[in-house]
Amino acid sequence: MRLVVEDTTGACEVATSVTDGLNSAVAAKLNCSKGTFFVKALPSDHRWVWTQAREAEVAPFVSQVAPFLHARIVGDGWDVLVFEALEG
Repeated sequence: MRLVVEDTTGACEVATSVTDGLNSAVAAKLNCSKGTFFVKALPSDHRWVWTQAREAEVAPFVSQVAPFLHARIVGDGWDVLVFEALEG
């Protein structure tokens, strides 16, 4: 899965866990060759994985008030969202 994510982000040099929030098994800020990204992921069999799909569906409609969604990647047992990273 890392290589598939890096197709979007470029090679990642630093990954920092994000401990705020309650809804993702994985939440991290990635510093990569193509920029800085926020990634959140759930196992694809998680009972709340539908929230990842919904977030990806609405992303184009909230782009003026929310971080840009670069990619949704589903595979290898994971559902991953790759957003632009914002400070805050």
